[in-house]
Amino acid sequence: MKLTQAGERLLPYALEILDSMRKAESIVQEPEEISGKLHIGTCESYVTSILPSVIMEFSQQCPHVEISTCTALVPELLQMLRQNDIDILFFLDKKFYFPEWIKVLEQPEQIRYTADETVYGTDDEKNALSLYLTNIFFSSTIRTTFTFHQKGEPVMEKKIIHAALLGLGTVGTGVYKVLKGQKEEMEAKIGSEIRIKKIMVRNLEKAAARVDDPSVLTNNWEEILNDPEIDIVIELMGGIEPARTCILAALEAGKHVVSANKDLIAVHGKELLDMAEAHQVDFLFEAAVAGGIPIIRPLKQCLAGNHMREVMGIVNGTTNFILTKMTQEGMEFKEALALATELGYAEADPTADIEGLDAGRKVAILASVAFNSRVVFDDVYIEGITKISAKDIRYAKEMGCDIKLLGVAKNTEEGIEAYVCPMLIPSSHPLASVNDSYNAVFVNGDAVENAMFFGRGAGELPTASAVVGDVFDIARNIKADCCARIGCTCYKNIPVKKMADTYNRYFLRLHVEDRCGVLAEMTAVFAKYHVSVAQIIQKQTRPNDRAEVVVITGKVREGDFRTAMEELSGRSSVHKISSMLRVYGE
Repeated sequence: MKLTQAGERLLPYALEILDSMRKAESIVQEPEEISGKLHIGTCESYVTSILPSVIMEFSQQCPHVEISTCTALVPELLQMLRQNDIDILFFLDKKFYFPEWIKVLEQPEQIRYTADETVYGTDDEKNALSLYLTNIFFSSTIRTTFTFHQKGEPVMEKKIIHAALLGLGTVGTGVYKVLKGQKEEMEAKIGSEIRIKKIMVRNLEKAAARVDDPSVLTNNWEEILNDPEIDIVIELMGGIEPARTCILAALEAGKHVVSANKDLIAVHGKELLDMAEAHQVDFLFEAAVAGGIPIIRPLKQCLAGNHMREVMGIVNGTTNFILTKMTQEGMEFKEALALATELGYAEADPTADIEGLDAGRKVAILASVAFNSRVVFDDVYIEGITKISAKDIRYAKEMGCDIKLLGVAKNTEEGIEAYVCPMLIPSSHPLASVNDSYNAVFVNGDAVENAMFFGRGAGELPTASAVVGDVFDIARNIKADCCARIGCTCYKNIPVKKMADTYNRYFLRLHVEDRCGVLAEMTAVFAKYHVSVAQIIQKQTRPNDRAEVVVITGKVREGDFRTAMEELSGRSSVHKISSMLRVYGE
């Protein structure tokens, strides 16, 4: 082979490049000598125990680094670190979180204290010693075990995680019962025992009848907040305040929190999750949506490999019970509501349920978790079921549909849609068969496609099931020292669409003049605003020369449809628009 003229001209430059590469490789491969000074701050116990072996190993690897140590109290060491008087701080204390600093290492230290039972024989003596040692040594990082034993008896270690309940209402009582029922299997399931140390209630006398040991009851929040033994706070009070204040204080104090408070989370969820992240603790709220049905954890964990397109479902048991009775027994709304109240499905003030507010809060939470973008309660469009009649339900049935109060959240290219309203849903859809007080959530993702979660959406034990599941999850995290694994997942900023910009199909029931040309007038108005008609039926003729007409439209922008309804209602031929409901599906 012979180089071309161009190759001969290129050869010197190629050889020069290869030589430069060899020189660069040799420079990189030369061992770099680390030198300088390293100032370490620590406590006296570390100087004599852990630090010598660490320094010896470091000196072998970096012999040219000059190491100096100093000891002081932790507050003094922290100040020295801020002033750059020391480079590294080793300490044995509670967890600190400073965003501007780098935490290189954190490890739990198992500290075991043993005493001869002949010396500390009485329960009072044991408790006094345990309390003394706890006040001195306990922290969220150090796992402390106190054991008493007879001479010659082996020391047995058993981890107990203490929790506190805030509230002993329906759900609080359920949680107390479930934890009691799980006592024998806890250690096998989670490696620890969960023990309720304190329960905060308003009325001590009333609550005493619900617990085995009334001494756990208190009406003083500070007793819980300032107790270093309490690792987990279970908030079941409901409402915004004082729940918000208590949860924030607990998180700031390094305590994990479990809550079923949908009202609070739908409005202040970001604030609570941010506080939990800042202090490296868990804030879990599985029970805030759909009671005993697991949906928050599946969305955050099991279905995390999906881009979720839609989350929708029946998330209020009271309204589903009412609509079930109206569908199956032909009841009118007021009659079904009275029955729901009598049977305990509806509260004395059912407004939050029947006006869709309860479902709206749950939709805000579901949308935030599913789409990884913040949706708050005020973003959700809400309609209740108070205007639904038995006639609407009968006509829907004739058209192959059922009426359900649906919470819907969709992730579209233009933004998130989030709304709650009564909707016609095809009787063939799985949600149509969800009756009585049951809930169901239907999800659609790009990988899983469709999946449905079904079960009891409320009640003492179903909701308690979800709460205790969160408590067990935290207990496992504490045992493995891996808390705060999954916090806030709203890392996107997707806009939430106005309801007027959403597209739906509609069910209309109108009373019009019974004469030729009326239907033509209606369809002319529809055509003006791009409303296509899928079905139109004249149901009956009334003695006063009026007819009832039922219409189901094709998909149309809601803003255009409402404008069409305003114009239509102004026509002399239209006496009344009795019902206007959305229709789920294409």
